[in-house]
Amino acid sequence: NNFLCIDFNKSIFGDNCSDKGKAFIGSSSGTVFQISCISQELESIYLVHNSPILSISANEIFVVTGSEDGYCRVWPVGFEEFIMEAKHDSGICSIDISYDSVDILCGTLNGSIGSLNVHNKNYTTLIRSPNFNIKKLVLHPLENFIFTVENNDKYDTLRIWDLQSKNEIFEFKSENDSITCVNANILNSFVCGFSSGIIKVLDYEKNELIYQCKPFRSSVDEIIFVQNSSL
Repeated sequence: NNFLCIDFNKSIFGDNCSDKGKAFIGSSSGTVFQISCISQELESIYLVHNSPILSISANEIFVVTGSEDGYCRVWPVGFEEFIMEAKHDSGICSIDISYDSVDILCGTLNGSIGSLNVHNKNYTTLIRSPNFNIKKLVLHPLENFIFTVENNDKYDTLRIWDLQSKNEIFEFKSENDSITCVNANILNSFVCGFSSGIIKVLDYEKNELIYQCKPFRSSVDEIIFVQNSSL
């Protein structure tokens, strides 16, 4: 095994935890090693995931594990059976438990941060970030939105982000034609240009293509609206 993460069952009641302290170590095989901080001996080994455990956090009540398979699981200290779990789009690389043990914060490999409430078992995404290299960024003139164009060497992805909620609200992928520019008017739509000379107008609320044309034989480098958005 390769040991990947470690945490101790921290006291949340303010008393001295030294007489009952345990260390929990996550490994590359999906197992948790439990070690006594007093005797410094291995007490137990628990198989809790089918892939490497990238992050672990513990207190006196429960232990939380985050795995490369995208699962965040909450376990009693005895690891009998998980209390709850939350599935993510990518591996979980960071976990922390709030001071009152009510919320669990999860960070993922694709750049998102979410919160799992232990009481109602609800999961809330707090932040999503782009997955790939950002080659263009445009601020909406009136709405609280940002347009990003990302590239991963295979295709371009255009996303719209809500600055208030910090969540992605629209996504458009172009595999065969590179997105070269984007701009928005005061309506619920935006225009993007492509390397092939194509111009597309899309409605981001209805998630549909409104209009498409190819007025150029070369790349569209820039798109600008007049003030009243009539042209």
